[in-house]
Amino acid sequence: MKNFTEQEIAQMYDYENLPEDLKDAIFGLEMNEIVEKIGRENQLNIEQIGDLANETGMVMLGVTHPSEFISNLADRLEVDKEKARIIAQEINEQI
Repeated sequence: MKNFTEQEIAQMYDYENLPEDLKDAIFGLEMNEIVEKIGRENQLNIEQIGDLANETGMVMLGVTHPSEFISNLADRLEVDKEKARIIAQEINEQI
């Protein structure tokens, strides 16, 4: 998979360039509420919940391959792989 520069990622996240359905999915209130709920249920702090939202968005944009999601969560959230797997499964089921 291609490694994207920060500028390329910023362009992907550029609200004006995203299709409407993707805007709703990534930036919508429902997604934010779901991510926050999953984070709280898994005893994540506010910074970790933000990282969870960012990692979820990166998968949705195609920047991160879904197969890398669990390992990225484990690294970014500083949790073990099993907890990252549980969180990823909840994200996959609810979003």
